[in-house]
Amino acid sequence: MVQMRRIITINMLIITLLCNVKIFAQQRLIFEHAEHSFGNIREEAGRVSHSFRFRNGATEPVVILSVSTTCGCTVAKFDRRPIMPDSVGVIEVSFDPRNRPGAFDKEISVMTSEGGGVQKLKICGFVEERPRSIEERFPHFVGSGVRLEDNFHAFAYVEQGKPTTTTIKIINTSNRAVRLRIFESRESGVVQLRYPERLAAGGEGEIAITYGVPIGSERYGTVDAILDFEINGRSSEAFISLTGIIVDNRDKIDPKSAPRVEVMKNIVKFGAVKRHGDERIDSLTIENKGTAPLKIRSVEVLHSTVKVSLSAGDQIAVGEKREVKLRLNPLRIEYGPLSERVRIVTNDPEHPMRTVRVTAIIEE
Repeated sequence: MVQMRRIITINMLIITLLCNVKIFAQQRLIFEHAEHSFGNIREEAGRVSHSFRFRNGATEPVVILSVSTTCGCTVAKFDRRPIMPDSVGVIEVSFDPRNRPGAFDKEISVMTSEGGGVQKLKICGFVEERPRSIEERFPHFVGSGVRLEDNFHAFAYVEQGKPTTTTIKIINTSNRAVRLRIFESRESGVVQLRYPERLAAGGEGEIAITYGVPIGSERYGTVDAILDFEINGRSSEAFISLTGIIVDNRDKIDPKSAPRVEVMKNIVKFGAVKRHGDERIDSLTIENKGTAPLKIRSVEVLHSTVKVSLSAGDQIAVGEKREVKLRLNPLRIEYGPLSERVRIVTNDPEHPMRTVRVTAIIEE
């Protein structure tokens, strides 16, 4: 008897689930297909479109409430009027390939008044890059027909003993060969350069820029550099801006015996501060949740408006919580909003850098 009751209960559950699935299916818009591939399209040919056709399989009118896409390159058009049962409709989706060479895969989310979750559509394809003009490929003018592919590079983390290199292309668009000299306007001690000292008429070349410091160096934190140009012995106003953050060689740190930094507050808000008032003090807590001492490699503040009670060379023991005071001197700040950045570099191999933002509004 008990066994029979169990069988009946299970059968009732199965029937209920099947009914719910049937109702759910009836409520959803039924699309002829949910995916469309445009195949290969030419970037210069412009926007392409596809119509996703559907039928209202529900027993009640349905209204499409929204059709959202994953980026501004994809736009959807649809009718907001009620769709009667068994009636058909269209969602037209267009894609703009301009400045988007390569493969693309875009998702479209459809939400209707009948509920039942969001329905997904998808378009994909491959954009064949259009021919680029020299000005587009090399947008930065140096002088005497010489142009650069880029004038900025961020090296992100640069680990001691592991130099990292980037290349920037350069071209001579003139009908004469040029002599080229590239140099640091202020020696940083971390930059090495390789570049063609002569570029033939119409010739292209590469500037190889390496950021690196040896293991055991005392250099940590942000290192900025500026590369200046001379063309045929004449100075150019063009330059290349470089930045990188020097950290420990993380391959040399055993992850089983390593510090782990935890900053309890990443924004310090002083609120409204009188410019001729007293110095303001706030604090945050840094904890070492790792299994080795946490070493502070550098503490950087962009301006002298904020003083931090933490310095390079400080150590935080395993399990220790350290209160760090931040002092704001309003006399050194112009009226209006303040947004300061405090960058803390440590020997934590997982997160070598932590950034704390300091905000205030300086009033009379």
